[in-house]
Amino acid sequence: MPWREWSLNGTRSQLPPGRCAKIEVNGELMGVVGELHPNVIDNYELSGRAVALKIDLNVLFRANRPVKQYQGLPKFPVVERDLAVLVKQQVEASEMLAIIKRAGGNLLRGTDIFDVYQGAQVPEGYKSVAFSMKFQADDRTLTDEETADKMKRIAKSLEAQVGAELRK
Repeated sequence: MPWREWSLNGTRSQLPPGRCAKIEVNGELMGVVGELHPNVIDNYELSGRAVALKIDLNVLFRANRPVKQYQGLPKFPVVERDLAVLVKQQVEASEMLAIIKRAGGNLLRGTDIFDVYQGAQVPEGYKSVAFSMKFQADDRTLTDEETADKMKRIAKSLEAQVGAELRK
């Protein structure tokens, strides 16, 4: 059976035609993959069929050079607020995070869940979920009133969409 040969970093990869493929990234040969020839399998006393893969990771690394980006340090302070709510156990945290992000708008710079609690102080079938939120504007220091308005909007959105109640 004829062999197919591709050079990879000065070496030869010999695999049978129709049972092999070359791997290219941006038009550059990165590797070869294919089923080993039956003679190779017999020579190494392998059982069944075997596959070989050879990859030049340098080609992959060259192709995956991220664009360096930076963002200047903020000129205005971050305002941090926490919010704890009671919701039914079946309400997904990811759904609540999505609601918070929509309601928080462009002033909400980040939100994380820092506590999920089920226990003696939480009604049966419910859980308490607590979120930490960071608000910031690019052009000014946020006022307490602006932050309070965002927090009210978030709480009302959670209540309307998943039946969340503020935890007291």
